[in-house]
Amino acid sequence: MRAAMVLGLCAIGCGGNAPAPAVQSRALADAPAAGSDDFVVARVDGHPIWASCVAAQATRTHGERAAALRDCIDFELLAWRAAARGLLDDPDVRDADQTARVARLVDPYEDAAPATELEPTYSKLLGRALLLTRHPAFRGSGYVRIPVAAGAAAEVDAHAHEVAARIASVLAAQHGLSDADLVPIAQPIAEAAGVTVDHQLVPPTLAIGLDLPYATALYGIAEVGRTAGPVRTKWGWDVVLFQQDVPAEDASDQVIHDHVIVEARRVHFPLWVSAVAHTLGIEPALDPQVDHTLDEAP
Repeated sequence: MRAAMVLGLCAIGCGGNAPAPAVQSRALADAPAAGSDDFVVARVDGHPIWASCVAAQATRTHGERAAALRDCIDFELLAWRAAARGLLDDPDVRDADQTARVARLVDPYEDAAPATELEPTYSKLLGRALLLTRHPAFRGSGYVRIPVAAGAAAEVDAHAHEVAARIASVLAAQHGLSDADLVPIAQPIAEAAGVTVDHQLVPPTLAIGLDLPYATALYGIAEVGRTAGPVRTKWGWDVVLFQQDVPAEDASDQVIHDHVIVEARRVHFPLWVSAVAHTLGIEPALDPQVDHTLDEAP
């Protein structure tokens, strides 16, 4: 954070022979410790250089700690020199300081917030991810149905069966069908026979979650885009389309965690901001388009 402030100060007041501004209206405070376990590794005119500064700088530059310590000492010298020139109230410096403070909070959250700090968001997303990444094969489908009311006469059921068989015969000869193809083919046949036709797209579902005759027909189809039937379900006579194949998956724990932790940090962000705000006694305002803003950020 000191480094960002120094850059802002120097951009305004460290170059050329510009005269020093008048008396500053605000005092520069010592750099704060990063936490209760932080410790002083050096001092500049009595002002502390913290171990956290050295560690952060070494990470930024991928350099050695000795070089990072020299950088932090230079930051401190520049900061106090620029403050002595009365630059703390410059709008650009204030903006750089605020940006650095936000980065100091947000960067650790984005880069390293553990799952334990993201509860209950992490556990909820993990549960959903397990359903999507560890499962047997299952299928999406669609159907056209000649409905038969419960308790209908035998001749009504027989007529519905006959009409469904005509529809099935036309569909069975075709490959590469989609759900959108079913009604245009089935509707004229049903209307000519004086019956109605129902239609629905069924999302990918395990066989155990479907009506048994329907599931047997669907999971017996050898190719996506083909049909089976007619089959008698509890609602009538169905012609079933194999619409979508979802292969079995068994992702590793690490793959699932890597995916979930990124999403959990994004979803949990407003809650995390509220917790930080409560601790600091501030009232932040989240941009209503925060998801879009984060997606567009460099």
